[in-house]
Amino acid sequence: MEKEKARLIRERDNMVKEVRRLQGKLNNPGFLAKAPEEVVAGERVKLEAAEKKCAGLDETLKIFD
Repeated sequence: MEKEKARLIRERDNMVKEVRRLQGKLNNPGFLAKAPEEVVAGERVKLEAAEKKCAGLDETLKIFD
């Protein structure tokens, strides 16, 4: 159980970093101005998926508390 909890915590931490990275990219006016709309849309989709995964991991970790 402890190994699984540690694994989930590491995975959640990685997802939080990914969410922050994507948010930073999408909040960068230079990126938004220069990147093609398809790329920006793809990054928004990635951000949404990362946020959902992070929320799911948080829910799963509540089981261990």
